[in-house]
Amino acid sequence: MKTQKGFTLLEVLMAVGLLAVISALVISTMSGGLRQVRWSTQASEASMYAQSLLDTIGSMEFIQPETTEGDWDDRKYHYQLEIKEVPDPSIASDEPVSGVEAVSPPVLYQVNLLVTWGDKPQDQLRFISYKARQPSNTNNPGVDL
Repeated sequence: MKTQKGFTLLEVLMAVGLLAVISALVISTMSGGLRQVRWSTQASEASMYAQSLLDTIGSMEFIQPETTEGDWDDRKYHYQLEIKEVPDPSIASDEPVSGVEAVSPPVLYQVNLLVTWGDKPQDQLRFISYKARQPSNTNNPGVDL
């Protein structure tokens, strides 16, 4: 009787099937990683735009309650900015107030910024910050203290 060298058809089919399954797993893992890298890149860029906008509020622009919208990078990123006055939690109404605080306590503002891109619900970042400023001088309304 002769001994045969080589693989049977069943062994070859099993090897090809196993290779196909492993390849599918590797490709799906890589595509998930690429999606995460793309989201991370977009989120980092959106964070830089948001930080730039938040830095100008109260320092380069007069802070006041308002709601605005806008775009960055040829409408790739859209933002909604809401600034509202909120009570200062450090000033309790039942505590005695010093003379300086009684004359002109600072005004506290909550700054809400929503940055969106793409059409998926996870393609957004929300920033919440607080800014304080001295109230307007009533004797000179155009001058801040």
